[in-house]
Amino acid sequence: MESKDIRWERRFSNFNKALHKLEEAVKRIKKDFPIDKYGSIDEDQFMDGILKEGLIQRFEYTHELAWNVMKDFLVNAGNNSIFGSKDATREAFASGLIQNGELWMDMIKSRNKTSHTYNEETADEIFLEDYESIYLRVHSISRKDGKSKKSKLALT
Repeated sequence: MESKDIRWERRFSNFNKALHKLEEAVKRIKKDFPIDKYGSIDEDQFMDGILKEGLIQRFEYTHELAWNVMKDFLVNAGNNSIFGSKDATREAFASGLIQNGELWMDMIKSRNKTSHTYNEETADEIFLEDYESIYLRVHSISRKDGKSKKSKLALT
């Protein structure tokens, strides 16, 4: 039996690697910087912008891979009407691939803010609490193979 090359599976593997790097960044920042009783880091103590910029970059490429996994999975299932991250998110939500469509649309807005222009206020606005929340939601992405041997991607 010939193995079928499925694009979304390769991209999903890359996405998992990127997600792991985002997780490492969030954990490292939480470990190295004091967190107050509200779960926030005193950003005045957060070194210069290098770590913050690195965290933003990890978020951007993790999100890029996530929506492309959704797109590739849906295209593989026969949906050819996806042209960008918003289309992929809407279709993934409509098909039950993701559960929290609003969170995913918010991630698109955050990514657009950070990737199209860089300024300190935008970085601070989106910063660690948002990335940790995003990581925790996106972390639950998993691939499940059911008894029917039909691949299913579950994004929450």
